[in-house]
Amino acid sequence: MLDGTVLDGTVRDATVRGVCCGHGRSTGQPVKGFARYEFQLMLLRRMADFQPDLVSVACEEAGASRAEYLAAHTRWQRMLRSARGPRGLGLYRAVLGPEDDERTRRWGDSTLSVHTWRLSSGTALPPEARPEPGPGGGGGERVRGGLWPGLRWEIIVGHGGAVLQGWLVRPPGDPVPELPPPGRLAPWSCVVNDAVARFPDARGVESDAPSRWVLEVGAEPGERYRLLFVHGLFQIARPLPDAWSPTPVP
Repeated sequence: MLDGTVLDGTVRDATVRGVCCGHGRSTGQPVKGFARYEFQLMLLRRMADFQPDLVSVACEEAGASRAEYLAAHTRWQRMLRSARGPRGLGLYRAVLGPEDDERTRRWGDSTLSVHTWRLSSGTALPPEARPEPGPGGGGGERVRGGLWPGLRWEIIVGHGGAVLQGWLVRPPGDPVPELPPPGRLAPWSCVVNDAVARFPDARGVESDAPSRWVLEVGAEPGERYRLLFVHGLFQIARPLPDAWSPTPVP
């Protein structure tokens, strides 16, 4: 994947770390029982490593249990590794449907395609289809309005439909929110490119997992923080030298 940030049509502080979903192959059929709702639950799994309380609230609002979001994550991992199912861009189209926007972007000598989807459908399950609440939580309304209605899911695709990067982004044209100093950032309050825009000295730091991005930014004179993002969404900030210790990207 692209380890760095994509902004204004360029990739900054970026290195290609490998393809996350293989080359594109589509069956032309949607994946049964796994669509935008389940995809959002899947994203919660790695966020729970850093913000378990926020994930619990999100599950309650979505009408899902912990077991359901864990099951969504497990199934997504199986689909990524399937030798017979759709791969790359084809997998995302089978799960999320046709993209809402598609455009091209130059990166060096290569032309990449950028695809984005709204994750909120604006619909809810009918009452007869809603599960009963259980001891593990979940049930209830199960509104499919989206956990992050102001954001979109974006993938960057290379040759043959290979997915190089996937993350949550702000829709094109939406204003970048004002952000407090790094040490006071609220979890889930911004995406990677928001932080890049508001902290001009931000630089990418190599992360230890494909779903994570780390930015090193300045604060007060002499202070620096590392901001950790999961699937592109901000999770926690730690001051240096107490922060993570991956090697900064040259």
